[in-house]
Formats: sequence, C-alpha cells, structure tokens
Amino acid sequence: MIGGSREVIEESKALDRLAMEIVDGIQEMASGAEQIDTAVHQVNDISIENKQQKSNLSWRFPASRLSELRGRCEFPNIRVKTWALTNL
Repeated sequence: MIGGSREVIEESKALDRLAMEIVDGIQEMASGAEQIDTAVHQVNDISIENKQQKSNLSWRFPASRLSELRGRCEFPNIRVKTWALTNL
C-alpha cells in the first residue's frame, strides 16, 4: 500500500513538471504572438508611409521627365521602366 502511494506521488510530481513545461511553452508562444503583432503593426505603418511617399514621388517625377532622369542616373545600365514611375 505504501509502495502504491509513493508511485502515485511520483506520478503526480511528474504531471506537475509536465504541466509547468506546458505553461512555460504557452507563455513563450504568447510572447511570440505579441512580437509578431507588433511587427505586423510596424510593417503596416511603414506600408502606409511608403504609399504616401509614392504619391509624392509620382508628383515630383512625371513620366515626361524619364529620359532626363535616365541621363542623370549613376547606374546607366539599369533600365527604369516608364510604368514604374507613373504607377507609384
């Protein structure tokens, strides 16, 4: 009877350790989810800012100035397509 009780106590301790590992894992996942959420919000903010800057660029650099821009390009071998400037 004492042996059975000890066995139950040991199993209970093992289950407690396992439960703590599970809780630690859940907390780690929750922390990771918070980091992902923060990163997604930052990416969205950057995306909104980039969209605003794109409209500013398309206003400053109309397609009619494309040849002028190509002439000033530091990397003349890189081709800039008209649609890339007009569809910003």
